[in-house]
Amino acid sequence: LSLPLVAMDSVGAGAGSFVRLDPHTGAIKLGPDSAGYRVGVCWAESGIDTVTVSDCHVVLGYLNPDNFLGGAVKLDVARAHEAIRRQLAEPLGLTVEAAAAGVIELLDLSLRDYLRATISAKGY
Repeated sequence: LSLPLVAMDSVGAGAGSFVRLDPHTGAIKLGPDSAGYRVGVCWAESGIDTVTVSDCHVVLGYLNPDNFLGGAVKLDVARAHEAIRRQLAEPLGLTVEAAAAGVIELLDLSLRDYLRATISAKGY
């Protein structure tokens, strides 16, 4: 039986990925663990203390804090801002916005590299 299928794969670079500084190098590390449905620090009811990619999106204005999931979940920009300041920006000597933008850039580069490797493996 031959059926056309769409090839699917997963990459560990979602919006719930935890963001930490490597204790040895000070480099920003994404994942491998994730907040999953709990979004991140920006959702006060999540019980999450570690910054996620979603927190960076909220601080940079990429997510509407009043209309997340159609307004069912309210996100706290100030809470995310404080967590990014404490966990990333101050240790790196950056502004909160620069630290958050760096996280998003790292995420984009990780996704680019994953796609490049996947496409190259197919011979294209």
